[in-house]
Amino acid sequence: MLRHISLLAILCACLLTSVPRVNAMGTYDKHITVEEVNSDPTLLSNKYIEKVELKGLHLKNSVITNLTLKDVNAMNGIFENITFERCTFMKARFDDGKFINVSFRNCSLPSLDGTEKYNMITTFNGSTFENVLFDNTQSQYARFEGIRGENGFILFKNIKSLMPDAPAPLISISNAQVRVSDSIINGVIAGDENVHAITKNSQFTKYAGIYGDNTFIINSTLQQSSVGGRNNLIVTDSILRGDANVGGKGYFVRNKYVPGTTKLIDGEIIILGFGLHAEPNAFIYVLAKDNEPTAFRVLGGTVTLRGFTLVNTTFGSLLKEKAPITAINLHNVTIQGGEWEGLRLLGGQWENVRIEPIVLVDRTTINNLRYYRLDFPKGPPWNKKGEFVIEATENQTPFVWEEPKIPTPEDLGMVWWPEVEPGYHGQ
Repeated sequence: MLRHISLLAILCACLLTSVPRVNAMGTYDKHITVEEVNSDPTLLSNKYIEKVELKGLHLKNSVITNLTLKDVNAMNGIFENITFERCTFMKARFDDGKFINVSFRNCSLPSLDGTEKYNMITTFNGSTFENVLFDNTQSQYARFEGIRGENGFILFKNIKSLMPDAPAPLISISNAQVRVSDSIINGVIAGDENVHAITKNSQFTKYAGIYGDNTFIINSTLQQSSVGGRNNLIVTDSILRGDANVGGKGYFVRNKYVPGTTKLIDGEIIILGFGLHAEPNAFIYVLAKDNEPTAFRVLGGTVTLRGFTLVNTTFGSLLKEKAPITAINLHNVTIQGGEWEGLRLLGGQWENVRIEPIVLVDRTTINNLRYYRLDFPKGPPWNKKGEFVIEATENQTPFVWEEPKIPTPEDLGMVWWPEVEPGYHGQ
């Protein structure tokens, strides 16, 4: 009798070891090979694959669903016309791969232990992305460094959590059309070269941002964030807190500017306006949405402000290595105090400008200023903490203010979204 029981136990054990383990993340498979999945990529659907070497994959023309890769080396892979649907990638290595017409829909890229440590996260470093979509895909510290775009689209849509590998950027990329739609981005999308970006209906959280050669921000929110354009930066109908960097021309139209605060070493809390940083030969045009009080920090280039009431506004910088501001042009502006410490202004034209109350000046030099209707209702508005030099000439007639033509994406050869989204559509 005991002998029969022992044989039955052995038989049951053998049967159990031959049955694949199954969990909610898919069937556990430790023996799948590159050759098998290259011949039929759908074999990856509903699989849980851990600590398997899948280097050199070449997957084509398939939809792969409910795949989990954990601690898997999939470097040097080629993925063409692929849709990943509801997949999870934990410490998956996709470095030096090629992703051509690929979509990640409803996927997750979590860290193994919730930290940004390199040996716990998924990486795509050095890969080529040619028409790639991330739709409702959440990432935790995944790395996308040195991505080559091949002048195709890289699309972020319905993203609610894209966490960078701090302090590295979320994604550093060259040669791409980057688009962000209906998303919350809490990392930096850094365009290295030949990157043209459009963001709509989205938010960039604290310390997040986006940079490109031509960058559009439309109906979006910056929450202590930073944006930049080497050639053009166009920001419209948005709520802005943070700063902008302009290498060529910047246009800000119909925006609301929310001031921030910072604490100094001595404990004093000061208000920080929206920062306008421009190269010496760059131009920034800022047109008011309304006349509500607004704070700016103007730190370079030629900046034109029209229709504002300026409060707690800073012109210039105390940093000696900072270049002088080329020009500040003011039209229909009221200045209600502010700090111009360290301002070195090389020129500008002011029309219908009213200054009250007083402005703090120290090591402040204003040269070649021309004005028409410059009014000090309560007398000279200068609170001279230190050296102050101003050279100003009154103009006898109003200035000519040309209305700037605000570029559209179409003007710069850009389209908002591809007609057909990346991924496999059964063709």
